[in-house]
Amino acid sequence: MRVATARVEDAEALTDLHLDVWDEAYGSLVDPAILRERRERRTERVASWRTIIGAGSSANLLAWDGDRLVGFSSTGNGRDPGEGLPPLELMAL
Repeated sequence: MRVATARVEDAEALTDLHLDVWDEAYGSLVDPAILRERRERRTERVASWRTIIGAGSSANLLAWDGDRLVGFSSTGNGRDPGEGLPPLELMAL
């Protein structure tokens, strides 16, 4: 297992994993049309990940098993700043 910082060229693998984990986690909880629509917008999602990674607005770590992406995390500035709350937020795992 290798953990590395996401690169712009990882956007397609990250998009595919993100879509897969949504299907697995939410498949029995949401309307199947929502998951289909997410997959239909794959090209937009790849572009979005490229932008996010390229901008450096969040820290994105990827877990690789050989050449297969098996996990990721995204952290960034907290979206709900408040007294006693940490300035960092785990946005995806």
